[in-house]
Amino acid sequence: MLRDVERHHSSVPPPWKHWSLLLILIVYLVLGFTYSVVDPIFEASDEIFHYPVVMQIADGRGLPIQDSRDKTSLWQQEGSQPPLYYLIAAGITSWIDTGTMDTIMLKNPHAQIGRPGAKNNRNMVIHTSEEDFPYQGVSLAVHLIRALSILMGAGTVILTYLIALSVVPGNRVLAGLTAALAAFNPMFLFISASVNNDNLTILLCTLALYLILRGMRSRPSWPWALGLGVVTALAALTKLSGLSLLPLVAFAFASVTAQQNSWRSFVSWILMAASAFVILDGWWLLRNLQLYGDPTGLNAMLDQAGRRSANPGPFVLWAEGQGFRRSYWGVFGGFDVGADSRFYQFFDILTILGLLGLGVLLIRQIWSTVRQRVGRPVPFANAFMTPPRVASRQSFLTRTTNWLLFLLRAEGDRAILLRHLIVCTGWVAFLLVSLTRWTQLTLATQGRLMFPAISVISLGMMAGLLVLLPRRLHAAFASALAMLLLAIAAFVPFLYLQPAYARPDTNQALDESSLPERVHVVYNGQMELVGFDAEPRHMRPGDTLQVKAWWRVLRPMDANYSVYVQLRQKGEIVIAQDDAYPGNGAFATSQLKPGDIIAETHWLTVTPAASGPASAQLSIGLYDLRTLDSLPAVDSSGRPSDGKMSITFQVMGTQTAKRPAVEMYTRFADRVELIGLNSELSSAGSQLSLELQWRALADLEKDYTVFVQALNESGNVVAQYDSWPRQGEYPTHLWRKGEQVPDQAILTLPPDNSDELMLIVGLYDLRTMDRLLAGSEDHAIIGRLDRATGRILRP
Repeated sequence: MLRDVERHHSSVPPPWKHWSLLLILIVYLVLGFTYSVVDPIFEASDEIFHYPVVMQIADGRGLPIQDSRDKTSLWQQEGSQPPLYYLIAAGITSWIDTGTMDTIMLKNPHAQIGRPGAKNNRNMVIHTSEEDFPYQGVSLAVHLIRALSILMGAGTVILTYLIALSVVPGNRVLAGLTAALAAFNPMFLFISASVNNDNLTILLCTLALYLILRGMRSRPSWPWALGLGVVTALAALTKLSGLSLLPLVAFAFASVTAQQNSWRSFVSWILMAASAFVILDGWWLLRNLQLYGDPTGLNAMLDQAGRRSANPGPFVLWAEGQGFRRSYWGVFGGFDVGADSRFYQFFDILTILGLLGLGVLLIRQIWSTVRQRVGRPVPFANAFMTPPRVASRQSFLTRTTNWLLFLLRAEGDRAILLRHLIVCTGWVAFLLVSLTRWTQLTLATQGRLMFPAISVISLGMMAGLLVLLPRRLHAAFASALAMLLLAIAAFVPFLYLQPAYARPDTNQALDESSLPERVHVVYNGQMELVGFDAEPRHMRPGDTLQVKAWWRVLRPMDANYSVYVQLRQKGEIVIAQDDAYPGNGAFATSQLKPGDIIAETHWLTVTPAASGPASAQLSIGLYDLRTLDSLPAVDSSGRPSDGKMSITFQVMGTQTAKRPAVEMYTRFADRVELIGLNSELSSAGSQLSLELQWRALADLEKDYTVFVQALNESGNVVAQYDSWPRQGEYPTHLWRKGEQVPDQAILTLPPDNSDELMLIVGLYDLRTMDRLLAGSEDHAIIGRLDRATGRILRP
């Protein structure tokens, strides 16, 4: 890379030589508008909060004023953002009659915001045909602002290309590949095609970075300094992260004025930049100070966004790093639409190879410098060769100051490149530190917030990749990788976005005979659950149950009801649940018409706390979220229904069975085997608890009752326990061959401790009272109970 700097520092090709940038821009614009059309309005990151700020200004109501007591404002924390982006967006949409927000923005109360693995409820709002083309009202305003944002993204792509040429002049292959990585980053496209102040922030920060890098190479005068100050002030007036540019601006001023040996220029440039900042941003800072007692308005923003309950340590931040890494490349929607693992693996490999290449490049440059020091030093090396005797007599502060002065004054391509690298890495570091601090205050660990540095991140990755390849392969590799990035970006809207927001067809014909389970339960005379299907029937804690439901609308509804699907144990203990508006969150019931058919799928994850093995029952119903009242229901016979379906599910246990103290291995009709048991006698000797270990030798169709009896010396029953296994929660028809089932039987013993008690066990069919045979007997002998010690003595 250094050879490119030295060879091409004065070579500037004519505009028509940049054909790769033109192609990238054309494709970027096509992709950007594709993302905009495919992604429904308000489904991009925080667009649902950014647009109300624009609408507030466009309607002539001024800038939002935050109230920490009001958590219902449409703009929420975004009302605290600096206003430049919103002022521009309001200016281009103020002529549109948008009406009121509630005419088009009905929020989905069950949206799975922040859960990239969600399979339904991924839409943040309920969408209607009013949003469709030709756009009008709010939909037109949103798409117009999205178009503006896409153009801002195009400006970022151009500047990314120019930044690459500034750092490595003449290397159009690297510049084109860098621009392609930025332009075809799916997350960058997604954000660029949304209403979001990040788009102007990214553009202005990238412009400031380009001005800094160009200024370090071209020895500019005061107009450059003033322009850089204005751009930095505008970036800060768009988003507070623009303030991270200030150290870089100061370094750039120091570098350029050191080359000119004019510290007076440094002071005057600082004053010019500060004046621009005061003129452009001063009013905003004063407004925040008057309203919130804080010039930045961060406290008001945190009051709305919500603070973390505790400062996250490094391990918590590291755990959140996966979401941060993935969201740099593509976590869409409300951080709830993720891509598949291969998508992230590809970009992980790309990142690792880029970092590896940068490491190789760094080692090469260090080795090259060492060789030049040993041989014939270049001016840049000479600048750092401080005589050891002098250095040894200097303080650390003095030595550091001298090194900094040498760095600023050193001439040659190597010195310029080093200063460029300091700026680029410093910019990434400043952003990362500020983002880390912000995410310590509130949940904001999103990689897209690093996009103000997307140009230098892309440049570093692509420079590292090319270092690993022979120079003769650079052009071919760059073309192939750019095409691959383009293909991935082109598929994303149709592989991930479109399916996430697809609305089920309500006009479909329903063949009831094909439904696995037909129930015809009618809720409040308005909606009918025609049928359902649920798989699997056998689960463990942590497994997912998939429930398909088919609904028919019977009457218009004024309210918006929610569907609940629950898996319950012991009647009322909910071990898995999914709630949604009908159609996986696609429809509000007030929008449905009689005759509409809705087919939907629910995914229920069984809680790890679910007890097992045990049975569970499925419940499906409708309720009003405002009151949490369930709608009354009747079954197909007109009888009241509680929504419980007739199918029983098996939840298997995860615990390891204890080794039985009393081993038996007794078979009952070759269907069930009693492996053994553990016993515990209460201190008073009045209660005996037996932990039975059963094993199914075959799939059982009937429900057998377990009995345990205590017989006195006369053979009379003095204590008895009868129940389905596990206190009735795990009937034997759910057992599967090979499954081990822990059970418990509790006997209350007679007070006379002198009798020896014989314990027997068995199973019977309650309907016929027929017992399963253990050999030739209808029971198995456990043994004699020694009530003095609580031990069971086997026969």
